Parts: sequence; structure tokens; C-alpha cells
Amino acid sequence: MRGNTTNNSKFMLLAFQLAERGRGKTSPNPMVGAVVVKNGQIIGQGWHREFGGSHAEVYALRQAGNKSHGATLYVTLEPCCFWGKTPPCTDAIIRSRIKKVVAADFDPNPLVHGKGIRQLKDAGIQCEVGNFKNESMAINAGYYKFHTRHMPWVILKIAESLDGKIATKTGESRWITGVTSRKVSHTLRSGVDAILVGINTIIKDNPALTARPVRHSCALRQPLRVILDSSLRTPSASQVLNDGNHTLIFCSAAVSERKINQLEKKSSKLEIVKVPSNSPYYLNLKSVMQELCKRQIQALLVEGGSEIYGSFIDEKLADEVFFFISPKLIGGKGMTAVGGDGFANLSNTPYVTNVRTMKTGKDIAVRGLLKYPKRS
Repeated sequence: MRGNTTNNSKFMLLAFQLAERGRGKTSPNPMVGAVVVKNGQIIGQGWHREFGGSHAEVYALRQAGNKSHGATLYVTLEPCCFWGKTPPCTDAIIRSRIKKVVAADFDPNPLVHGKGIRQLKDAGIQCEVGNFKNESMAINAGYYKFHTRHMPWVILKIAESLDGKIATKTGESRWITGVTSRKVSHTLRSGVDAILVGINTIIKDNPALTARPVRHSCALRQPLRVILDSSLRTPSASQVLNDGNHTLIFCSAAVSERKINQLEKKSSKLEIVKVPSNSPYYLNLKSVMQELCKRQIQALLVEGGSEIYGSFIDEKLADEVFFFISPKLIGGKGMTAVGGDGFANLSNTPYVTNVRTMKTGKDIAVRGLLKYPKRS
């Protein structure tokens, strides 16, 4: 039973708002918010501010102090129960003499799942868990997928014209969308673990693939740049090799060690990894995803190009789309947003659910979750 639904929703909503403040700074830990309530009054609140720092529950209980005796703790995920970078939150909750814990959902991490709640119950603390599962999964989609399916959460970010083109027939793409859309894009970048592009994007645009402007508090949390470059054509003068941030290049097994060593000498922050290929030009994306998981990449932003977008969709690896649509018409032989093999039958095409739209200057941003029809 949920108990007082109105109060639970009110205090849990605040906890989720607090959790959101940690976006881009807590990975590979989840974003978590916590609120301590006594006699209907908030006496403590906190959020997980950065990986390696104190967890949300600790901040909230610290603020509540001795008043936490007999209070209720609202937290957006099951409290952790093992030593990591910090002590178990369950120990702090038990010491605080909290009377009740309302957790949005069980933690999908097998090190915690169910164990944290069990420890609290064994200590005589009332527990209510799972009534805000959807909200918990939404805010930490990458964390959930990483621990349940051992794959990163993949977002396709596409800037296109109203007629679905991402470049003109001559390859010009800067800038299809406006300044406001690009600012939102950088906010999106700051909230993921890695940004992925294909080698053609590197050669044509020479992008930095950083989150700009970097807020002071996020200065050390730039996402990993990931490049799919089957034959290792990345120019040594590329920005991604010369700005001091980390870059990971995937190439095919056919690339010589000599060629790899020559490019790796260019930057101490560069790593080159061989993965199997599906063809001379296309790397095996599932192998790429597995390698990213080994590096604790939970949320991946894919920024192009057309064939890369198409490949992620063809292989059903994309989870979410974020389209920035400009009121421009390119027409003709302009490059279509999503390439790849495509689908012969409409019944097989993926579709977007949970659609949200917003104005970004003169553009429109459309965001939603990708669903793939089950084969009959």
C-alpha cells in the first residue's frame, strides 16, 4: 500500500527534483535525491552531487540532525548497503533512528537489489518501495539498462531540416539548427557518459565533441569521445586528439599495430581498440557496446552521421531519439537523417513513444523513446 498518496507524491517529487541536480556528475552511480520529513515538515534534503562524494541520504540526514529520530525518509532509489567509495547508506539511516523509508524503487544493481531494504526492515524500520518505479527508471535510464541488460542507454541526437535532411547535396551542415538548439545540445552532452560519431563526421566537420560552455562544477566531467573508424583514418590534427580530453577510437581487426601505435603517440588521452567488423566499412556495433560497458559507459549520445544513425536503428540498439527540427527545406539530394538499410514494410518500422516537444528558438525539439515491433 502506498499510504498517504498526496504527501508521498509531493515529497517524492521534490526528491526527484533534487536528484536531477546531479545529472552528468554521479556516473557510474545513479542520480539520487532524498528528503527527510517529520510531522509533515521537511527537516532535511540532499542529493548525490558527484561520484565519490557522499550520497543523497547522508546529506539529508546530516541536515536533519537529531530531529531525524522518528521521521520519514523519502529517497528516489533503494539505499545502498555496501562499502564503495563511501560507507553504506543503510548504516547511516539505521543510526539516525529513522522510523520509515519510502523508496521510489529497488536498485537494479545486484549488489544492492533488495538487500538494502532487507537491512532496514531487519533493523525495525518500516519500508515502502516500488510505487514510483517509472519515475525512477526515467531519471536513471542508463543506470537501469546497464545493470539489467549490460548495455548502454543510447540516445540519437539529430539536427535536421523540416524535410528530414542533415546536410545539403554538397555536404554543408553548419548550421541547420539555431543557437538555442545548439545550447540545448550541449546541455544534453553534459548529462551523458560518452558521445559517439563516425569517422566521416570527424573528417568533414572536425568537431570538438565537448560540452560547452563547461560549468565550473562540471569541469572534470567531460564525456568520453567515441569514434567509429574502421580503417583508422582519423587525422592527427583533429580536435579530438589535441585538446587534452579523452578519446576512444574503435577500428577493425585488420588495422596494423604499427598504424595504431603511430596515432596513439599523438595523445596520451587516446585509446584505440580493435573490434570485429560486419563488412570492410562497418564495425560490429554490439561489440562496440560491450567495450563501452567495460568502461562503465551507461549513457551514450550518438551524434552522426546518417549511416551511423541508421545502423543503430537497424540493429535495435537505440533507445531514445532527440530531433532538433529547423524550419528549413533542403530538398533534392541532401543527406537524409537516417540511413542504413531501412525497412521494406511499415509494420516493421520502429516508432517513437512518450513524445515530448519544445520550442528551441526558431526550431522544434522532439524527444521520445524508441520501440521496435516484435517479429511475428
